Amino acid sequence: MHDTAVEAKLLLEKHLGNLVLAYNGVIEQEWEGDKYGEDKIELKNLLGASVRVSSRMTVGGEYLWETETENWGGRAALVAQPAPPAATRRKRNRDLTFCSLPSVSSNG
Repeated sequence: MHDTAVEAKLLLEKHLGNLVLAYNGVIEQEWEGDKYGEDKIELKNLLGASVRVSSRMTVGGEYLWETETENWGGRAALVAQPAPPAATRRKRNRDLTFCSLPSVSSNG
């Protein structure tokens, strides 16, 4: 079985005082199967925001919206999930981030 993929990303970030807003957009084309007969497209949109609590601490959260379709048509499987808050602690040149990664999906 052979797999090949190509993806493009758009990354945006805006600082508004202590608030940081971020957007990541991804489009991915995958070809799978013995003769690459199966192809699928994935679109991902990730929105995030964080607030600087102090010079060494930020807290924030993200929301992921992801859809996947086969052969550029048919029904798309949608995954949308809010991520719970995350916290980052900075010390010298190192970051330590705490977060959890739950997953909620719907195929329909």
